[in-house]
Amino acid sequence: MRRRRGGALALAVTGALLVLSGAPAGALVMSWGPNSFGQLGSASRQPYSDIPVPVSGLGEVREVSAGGGHTLALLDDGTVMVWGRNRWGDLGTGSSSGPEGCSGGNVTSGCARTPIPVGELTGVVQVSAGDGFSLALLREGTVMAWGRNGVGQLGDGTHTSSYRPVPVRGLTTAVQVKAAEGRAWPSSPTAP
Repeated sequence: MRRRRGGALALAVTGALLVLSGAPAGALVMSWGPNSFGQLGSASRQPYSDIPVPVSGLGEVREVSAGGGHTLALLDDGTVMVWGRNRWGDLGTGSSSGPEGCSGGNVTSGCARTPIPVGELTGVVQVSAGDGFSLALLREGTVMAWGRNGVGQLGDGTHTSSYRPVPVRGLTTAVQVKAAEGRAWPSSPTAP
C-alpha cells in the first residue's frame, strides 16, 4: 500500500521484519530479526540482527511482503526480487538449492542472503508471501504462485511444490492477493 506524506513516499509493509522509508533515491528497505536463512537480505552471516540493517541491491521498491522465511520486493518496473529461505522453491528460481546453503535449527536449505530476481516474472502489480510460498498478481488480473504446495496453496490443481511461478487456475480478473500460512486469498471484482 502506498501513502504520500509531505511529498515523501511511505510504504506500509506486511510482516514484522521490514520497514520502508522515503529516501532521496527511492524507498529504503530495512530489516531486522532472524537471519539463519538470509532473511535480512544484507549478505550478513550473523544469525540475527537486533537493529535495522539495509537490504542490499534493490532498485525502486513499490511493495514488500515478508513470508515464513523469505521476503518479496516488488520493484517499480513490475519485476520481483526475493531473498531468504528456499526449502520448497520459495525463491521461484527453478530450484530448491542456493545460490547459497543455509541452516537453522535442524533444517538445512538453499537460500539467498541478498535479493535475486524471481525467474522471468514481469508485469507484476502486487506480491504476497506466505509460509514457504508466494503469490504475484499480474497487470491483466491473472495470479502466479510458487513454492510450497502440500495443501494446495498454489491453486494449480496439484499438491506438488513448484520451484518456478505457475498460474493459479481459473483466476483471470483478480484485483488483490493475500497469502498466509498455508492459505491464499485472491479477490476478484463482484459480478454486476
